[in-house]
Amino acid sequence: MSKTMATGGLFSFQRVLESFKSQLGPSLAAEFEMTSLADLKRSIAKIERKQATERRLQNMGRLSNFVEIMDNYGKVIEIFLNVTDVLAFVWGPMKFLLQVASSVSEAFNELLTTYKIIGESLPLLEKCEGLLDGNPCVQQALESMFHDILEFHRTALTYFRKPMWKQLFQATWSTYKMKFGPIVDSLKRHKQLFGDRVTFTQLEEIRSIGLKTSEDLEKQRKSEEMSQLREVQCWLNGADVVTDQDTLTRARSGNPQAGTWLLRHELFRSWKERNKNPILWVNGIPGAGKTVLASIMIDDCLKIQSKCTIWFYFKNGDMQKDSFLSFACSVISQLLEKNTDLLPYVHGEMCRKGKRALSSESLAKELLELMIRNSGEVCIVVDGLDECSKVERRKVIEWMRLVIEPSQHSTSDYIQCVFISQRDGITAKALRDVPSLQINTKNTHNDIFAFVSSRGLDIKNKFHLSDETMQSIVQLVMEKAGGMFLLAKLVMNNLFSQISPVALFKELEAKEIPTQIEEAYERILNNILVEHSLRAHALQLLAWLVCAKRQLWWREVQGAVSIDLETEDVDPESRQWILDFRDICDSLVEVRTDGSLELVHSTAKLQVPSKFLVQSKLVNVRREELNMARLCVGYLALPGFETSQPDESILVLINHGYYSFLDYAACFWSLHLQEGLKCSIDRETAVSLVEVLSKFLESHYRSSEKEINIPSSAHELERRLQEHDAWSASGQFLDAFVSTQKQLCCFSEDATSNDSLDIPCVIARIRKLLETTASGNQDDTKVDPKDELFCKENFQDSRTYRMHKCIRPSPFQRESSESMKFNVMPPEMATQSFPGSNMRPPSSNPAFPGAPDTSPFDLDFSALENPDVLDNFDFDTFLNTDADATGFGFDPFLSYSADGVETGAREL
Repeated sequence: MSKTMATGGLFSFQRVLESFKSQLGPSLAAEFEMTSLADLKRSIAKIERKQATERRLQNMGRLSNFVEIMDNYGKVIEIFLNVTDVLAFVWGPMKFLLQVASSVSEAFNELLTTYKIIGESLPLLEKCEGLLDGNPCVQQALESMFHDILEFHRTALTYFRKPMWKQLFQATWSTYKMKFGPIVDSLKRHKQLFGDRVTFTQLEEIRSIGLKTSEDLEKQRKSEEMSQLREVQCWLNGADVVTDQDTLTRARSGNPQAGTWLLRHELFRSWKERNKNPILWVNGIPGAGKTVLASIMIDDCLKIQSKCTIWFYFKNGDMQKDSFLSFACSVISQLLEKNTDLLPYVHGEMCRKGKRALSSESLAKELLELMIRNSGEVCIVVDGLDECSKVERRKVIEWMRLVIEPSQHSTSDYIQCVFISQRDGITAKALRDVPSLQINTKNTHNDIFAFVSSRGLDIKNKFHLSDETMQSIVQLVMEKAGGMFLLAKLVMNNLFSQISPVALFKELEAKEIPTQIEEAYERILNNILVEHSLRAHALQLLAWLVCAKRQLWWREVQGAVSIDLETEDVDPESRQWILDFRDICDSLVEVRTDGSLELVHSTAKLQVPSKFLVQSKLVNVRREELNMARLCVGYLALPGFETSQPDESILVLINHGYYSFLDYAACFWSLHLQEGLKCSIDRETAVSLVEVLSKFLESHYRSSEKEINIPSSAHELERRLQEHDAWSASGQFLDAFVSTQKQLCCFSEDATSNDSLDIPCVIARIRKLLETTASGNQDDTKVDPKDELFCKENFQDSRTYRMHKCIRPSPFQRESSESMKFNVMPPEMATQSFPGSNMRPPSSNPAFPGAPDTSPFDLDFSALENPDVLDNFDFDTFLNTDADATGFGFDPFLSYSADGVETGAREL
């Protein structure tokens, strides 16, 4: 054998070995490096003696073939490459795995069986000495065998090094061991090379076929894994933390240096470098920019590849972001995206619980602990603790401390957490022994000054001010801000929104610059309401944003204002607002990166309605809830939703923007009604509600084939509706209300059905017609993809019937859940029965030959934004699209922004 070949082979082996060692960690790598075959045999003998005394021998002779062949392999490699002790990294992992698995009989038996299968797949090298000298093909095969054995041990070590593998074994091993299949197949191909003395060409053909088979199996495994992951994500109903982070990152993009003082702070660096307590509490006054600082910490932690960084933004009033349960579900969801090893266990728990969205706090705690403890080094950033109730706040802190603190002496599963909140008594007491990083005026001065100066330049350019005037404004605002970034932002945006230099100077001279956030809100609101022509529209939009059950898109707002219940029509051309939402509500409303609207800050949702809208009686929140319920129900009762509508008429209405409010109305009418009927209502309101509800039921009610259990809370709503006059359709109302509420906490195909209403069928038909139109099968009527009310979100927000994604079960739903019985799907059926599953059979639909038999909720219409491709749009390819960059395929239960980011809430 040539010296060059030996050198090249040695380099290849070293490269494979170094890659394996880098994934072990220094201590384990050092331990394995010192392990010999004699050490392994002594360990095997010790385990066998122990099992003999316990009368549970498990035929450890199954290891002999593997050990013997690998010993011969080592001798061949020593001669072939002139190296020694290369098998230490085979004997070391094997010894470790046997010692760990021996404590669980079933696991030990499975491991012995796996070694037996691998041993039978290895070639007998001592019979092939004539092939070894000078054959590059054989050298490549030897290297590949070494890689396969190390890969097997790497995969097995990943499993058996998890702290809680024993608890997970029954649920996860059958799925996990499938990862060994491609390794065994590869070894069998090498055995064929040495046994049959094949030529190089034959070897390449064998390798090619084998690799293709392995790739196909891996694709199938990943497809099944993604199907399970989508189902679990729907069940967990985690908040969209990606959009939260993206929105905050965009907000600070104008000042890349913002918050860098925090990253240099001694306490943060000490926490990050694991020098002291694994928990850090960052706190400050309201409006100090804590949430932006949280996003900066998240981005900084994400740079460390060895850590699993997850985060959560609490938000008062948002049912996906205001409780321990919502926090737990989001964290579990994020961890599953980063580590799917535990997916079979979580999926199994989901199947055992039936079709309802996760609402058990005890189960959430169990799964959360399981995920955190088995995900290696985990970094958790929790912002806005003060945004949830005192009870929920205590739950989060106490439980997190219970899980985190025992890990601080561990090297493999170290867990650390940053809490960010206001400094209140409850949090201060719960975290009294935790390092506290308090945000003060000095810390935030530079960040606020950078923003105010940048915004001051915008004001100068807009109103053609002098440098001196601009500097005076900047100085004045800085003096008044008092370290509150939010206050400075509100003031500067309010000044920028003035319509003339006169109005600007009037704002500066006639009134004092606000020194409190409430004053700034009041100033902005007063300026909005002074404009008489916009007053009603501004109040309407603010009321909707305050009462909305999830973020609204601007096109939904435009769809809502286009509805006229008196004339029973939807007329976007005449009724939609020409002005932008910024023109109507100034700086109180912002747009997120997913296109949804939200109030400028969480405090706005509390302070604006409570002090200036509610107390001034400009807005009655309870009345607005009922108005939204009436709007949603009345809208769904319009002629455009009647089943008798011909297809041609529906296509015209689609093009007209008639259905732009459909998703929200169909999902949330019952929630608005439930919220609005928490107390008695006057006769006029009751009559108005009963009138639209009667029309709604007349159009869409259908008798249920099974009995519907009505909880007492639903009867209370019925009583309030009949407080003044009896209502003959009250029984139908109860069925419809309970059936719709039932959908809110389902995550499977039950979320696309309603026991008492035909709304799902109506929507399915509308979506089907839209698909047909988009695929070019209806030449008479074309949808204009540039129409704002026919934007992709209008029909891609497939949280229509992803209803559980909107909320956690309400008290009503929890009350009724005990009387609702569901069939539990076995794991093998769960994947195949979900809409959009990759396991569906080919479609029989002639409009989509070869496409999956998807429901009409499964489609992403982003391609339709390009009119050039509309006529030639290939729906077969589109329906079978591969996973997106996040590791998911497009999910019928999810909606996405233009770049594939999951957004929105489950809707009809």
